[in-house]
Amino acid sequence: MSDFLAHADRLRQHLRDASELNRAAGAKLRAAETALEDLVQEAMNDPSHSALRCDVPVTDHRRHHRMGRPAKLDQDPELQAFVRARLDRLTFHQIEAEVAQAFPEDRRVRKSAIHAWWKRQSRRK
Repeated sequence: MSDFLAHADRLRQHLRDASELNRAAGAKLRAAETALEDLVQEAMNDPSHSALRCDVPVTDHRRHHRMGRPAKLDQDPELQAFVRARLDRLTFHQIEAEVAQAFPEDRRVRKSAIHAWWKRQSRRK
């Protein structure tokens, strides 16, 4: 019976030790979180901090946080005016056909691109 009690005491001591280590680790974790938050706040308040400085000019495309490359219709004012002149009169299929007749292949847009551009324009109003 005394072996049982001695073993139980050792297990209790191991549990107390583990609990103390857990409390110490939690305290260190909270201290590290606080130090990190202080560092981030300090960096945010100092705009000259090298990690936050960016010398690349802002473009409209990045300003709107769009993924991928800008749409052809957003980049080509002549194509944009051509499509705008036909939006109220023709279907997207018909506009696509007229664009194909009037513009070289590298400036052409498909009906889905025209539709997506038109939807974005409608939302901006």
